[in-house]
Amino acid sequence: GGILIVIGIIVYVYPISELGSVSDINDLCGSILGQLGSSFNQDARQGCQIAKYIVVGSYALIGIGGLLVIVGSIIQTGTVSPESKRTIGIGIAIAAAIAIGVVGYQLSLQPDIQVSDLNVSRDKNTEFVKVLDYGRVSNYDRFDYTAPKDGTYYIILENDFSFFSSKYVHGSYSDKGKLYLLGIEIPPGTYESIPVYAYAGQSISGEINISGGSGNDVDFSITQERCSQKVFFSFSLANYGPVSGNAQVKLNADGNSVWNNQYYVETQKQISKKESITIPDCNDHVYNMYVESQQRVG
Repeated sequence: GGILIVIGIIVYVYPISELGSVSDINDLCGSILGQLGSSFNQDARQGCQIAKYIVVGSYALIGIGGLLVIVGSIIQTGTVSPESKRTIGIGIAIAAAIAIGVVGYQLSLQPDIQVSDLNVSRDKNTEFVKVLDYGRVSNYDRFDYTAPKDGTYYIILENDFSFFSSKYVHGSYSDKGKLYLLGIEIPPGTYESIPVYAYAGQSISGEINISGGSGNDVDFSITQERCSQKVFFSFSLANYGPVSGNAQVKLNADGNSVWNNQYYVETQKQISKKESITIPDCNDHVYNMYVESQQRVG
């Protein structure tokens, strides 16, 4: 019993860091400054949790040690009957069982964090991206581009570098696997855009003949319209459980995970959050959010 008391006291007062002993760290965690730091820093929360468990353990060692010293002193007097010794033993066993049960129950408590009030808004952004760039083409050239996915592509013929001369382009191009003839005039300082639809794996190909001006040339490229959307969402997290905890939160779009993050929520408290993500399309999606997992803290 004496040894347990000494160990408990050493554990309680022995310095383990520049902040002092575990009791000092536990007191700091319980202060306003410590609670504020734990709210924003996961490592701080875990450190406070460990310090709390060690302090509780030191109390248990001192308590058990004191109880053993008292019981040992009574037994050493020799005035205790065998029946009393058995009663004391049973009492100690019951007390230990109750203590273990209480500790086990406290450790079994878990947070109950739920998400609510999901609000979603979006901001679309459309841009044209060159997927094939031949640069300046003179007289005659052939082109061939394999579409990676279904969509509308654009054959771009530019004459914006010319101040006086029109350019004349003749040739052919494929659209949905069919061949179309091309014959257009491109005035100076302008460009021509020809929409072409292609399926994934299908080729956009053809040939062009250019005439006009001193160079018989145009700038040739194939572009694709790409649309993305910035999705803004806000939500609330409430912890109805008896202990604080971390919640791993996920956002799904049409059943597919598009975002996740972890948040700390104190017991019987509610927090509100605002986040945003970019999705590489402009389609309408059905969003839902849920708590994938949660873990006790403290």
